[in-house]
Amino acid sequence: MGRYSSVHSQIWGDKKFLALAEDAKILFLYALSSPSSNMSGYYRLPLAYALCDLQWNEQRFLMNMKELSKNNMVHYDQENQVIFIRNFLKHNELKSPQQIKGALKHVYEAPASPLIKAFAESFNKHVKGYDILTSELESHAESVLAELNHSGCSDMVSNDKNTLAIPYQYPSDREPPGTGTGTETGTETETGTGTEATPPSPVGGIPETPIVEKTPKRPKHKRPLEGVSYDKLALGVIYEMLDYCPAYMPDAPSEIRLLQELGQEYPNVSLVAEFRRARDWLDNPKSKRPGSDLKKFLRNWISRAANDYGAGQRRIIGYETVTEFIPADEAEGEQDVRKTDSS
Repeated sequence: MGRYSSVHSQIWGDKKFLALAEDAKILFLYALSSPSSNMSGYYRLPLAYALCDLQWNEQRFLMNMKELSKNNMVHYDQENQVIFIRNFLKHNELKSPQQIKGALKHVYEAPASPLIKAFAESFNKHVKGYDILTSELESHAESVLAELNHSGCSDMVSNDKNTLAIPYQYPSDREPPGTGTGTETGTETETGTGTEATPPSPVGGIPETPIVEKTPKRPKHKRPLEGVSYDKLALGVIYEMLDYCPAYMPDAPSEIRLLQELGQEYPNVSLVAEFRRARDWLDNPKSKRPGSDLKKFLRNWISRAANDYGAGQRRIIGYETVTEFIPADEAEGEQDVRKTDSS
């Protein structure tokens, strides 16, 4: 996540920015300062995260993003949920090789998107004197575009789509065996009709088992609890941990539900402070990172941290699990009284 992002003061004299609708201005500033942003201006932005931060519905987000894209200011890949700010590198200069390598590291870790081509062009225009890193980026962009073209994706995302991609749905980008439309084998005619060649029989007469690729499972979805508040700052810290858990599939409603449950179970624990400690711990390359189960890691972290705030014991109230906490000194006093009574 980008902790800081520059917004040039001349933006309030820019005719293109001033001509935008009010919501489009807000969306542009959000793209610059989003909790998911980084120093490259090219990053993964799940739709649910943006809707949660802005408190918008999908239609409102789509309409204003279309206006920004029409003005060539911000582009959003609806399918892969990647955002690219066109002139970000112009106003946020990368001043050292370390910064450039760090920015490109985030770009390489982002999902494959046709927007990589536009980012490579912007990088080549605004970052000078680093020919090796520029050529590496161009090679990466070519390989990404070749992969997307092979899977049937277009080079750029159309601005005329009426809907955004459904968040957290992960379809396979490959067709299962036997459903392809290619004509590599057989004696098909030019009109596409004909007879396919019979495949050779397997050795020993045993039929081969077709290999069917598994579609990634959609993560278990939990709805937020109605009427239960949660700490939005803690949700922002979860966003910051995504760079350390590339295999984790974000799910904003489930993460909000996690914060609500942790707030009820551990009311004396500062979730923001502990999440920041967990983030700093993950930043250490020697730390064992949680992989795809970030929510389980956070729950275990808070459970261990509860010992620093006092003794607690879970109990069930209705359908919700909450925790009653007793300060550590009072808990020891109660244990002494129980020992005295038993004797």
